[in-house]
Amino acid sequence: MVNHPSEDYITQIARFDPSKGLFDVLSGYSMFHDRMQEAQLNIKVPKLVIYGHRSIDDPDATRTYEAVVNQIEENMPHLRDHICVVRAKPSNQVLNAVLSKAKIVLQLSACEGFEIKVESGFLIEPHDPYNVAQRLLEVHTDEATAVGHSCLYLVKKLVEKLVEKKAWKS
Repeated sequence: MVNHPSEDYITQIARFDPSKGLFDVLSGYSMFHDRMQEAQLNIKVPKLVIYGHRSIDDPDATRTYEAVVNQIEENMPHLRDHICVVRAKPSNQVLNAVLSKAKIVLQLSACEGFEIKVESGFLIEPHDPYNVAQRLLEVHTDEATAVGHSCLYLVKKLVEKLVEKKAWKS
């Protein structure tokens, strides 16, 4: 549970589907949390909210949701109070509230992602939780970013789409 506004949080909003990077989120967050604790900075570590749903044509959603919860229980019990996994029906009002109050937004899908505008962010190869942790550390400990409302957008397919549309110049 997140006690907002006194506690900040990082969020990943996605269907409970194996291609959505949920396990990369968990691994990256765990590494980030451990690094923050080791550094002994006077900065409170934000919690993690994984908010998702299942689609009608998605038979893996329940298994994926259960696997995410089991991953936390079995491999990260020390983070149980820092990670909130929510399975709910899609609602624009709830999604807007979760997104607008998040300190950092992750989008680690290995395929499609949100069609949203990004204020600032990083692109990271899919399935790279080490870089997720590194970027979370950079964004969270950067005072200029921490003061403002940050957005961390991690998705390889965005670059591919831009390249395909020739909107990306290297």
